[in-house]
Amino acid sequence: MAFETVISEVKDFAEFGKTEQSVFIRAKKPTTRSVLVIHGLNLLPSKMNSVSEFYYNEGFNVLRLTLQGHDGNWEAYKKVTADIWIADVEKAFSFITSSVPGAAIDLFGYSLGAAAGIAAEQNGKLEFERMVLAAPPFEVTRVAALVEALFDFENLSIPSRLSPIYISGYGANPATPVKAYKALFELRKKIQQNVPQGFVNKPGIVFVSRKDEVVDAVNSVKFVESVSSFTTFYVEKKNSNLRPVMNHLIIDEPSLGETWPIMVEEIRRFNTVR
Repeated sequence: MAFETVISEVKDFAEFGKTEQSVFIRAKKPTTRSVLVIHGLNLLPSKMNSVSEFYYNEGFNVLRLTLQGHDGNWEAYKKVTADIWIADVEKAFSFITSSVPGAAIDLFGYSLGAAAGIAAEQNGKLEFERMVLAAPPFEVTRVAALVEALFDFENLSIPSRLSPIYISGYGANPATPVKAYKALFELRKKIQQNVPQGFVNKPGIVFVSRKDEVVDAVNSVKFVESVSSFTTFYVEKKNSNLRPVMNHLIIDEPSLGETWPIMVEEIRRFNTVR
């Protein structure tokens, strides 16, 4: 059974924020500046609304993508592959280009979203103008890498009940299939083996926490610096009220506290440099 990515266009941001499906909103004033916002693994797509609203208020057309398995469809989640997620990105990119002639499309990718966006560009059917990557999983911690031992058991799912993302209300599903983890690691492998030329040459900025429990921040930054001229910005939570604490989660004010406006200002500054 095939699961189709459905993208809806809405007229106002209040409607934009109500759905977990892929959603597109045009800028308040006509522009070609557009951004594709992509969430992390087992993260509710609506938790990318703060990022999306920031770009919308900055004058961008915004498409917030829902990767297969993150809209509550458990059967779809059990069948995900790296190629399916790449196809999701390609479809979203095509939706923007058909909706906005001459669109200049940026990527904001968080964790899985960063890997899916770069792997899609690597596939050769699209190229982003610039990239903002939050906690990109180019290299992962030793603890996170332990999931590789389960890759032969694709029908197994790992419960989310102990996951800080799920406990805090940010999780999309009560469990994550091993197949989804395997798909994420395949995206990482694709990128590491054949870095897309566009990634090497375009402007980019990376946000990462040195305390990240999932991403090996030091080695991920080394990878980025070895293949691109991206700027790295280290973020650390300050007075975040979100509990339990997860340093991998760096996407909005609840997760970052007083650091969120600092991160936003860095993106704003980056967006003005053309």
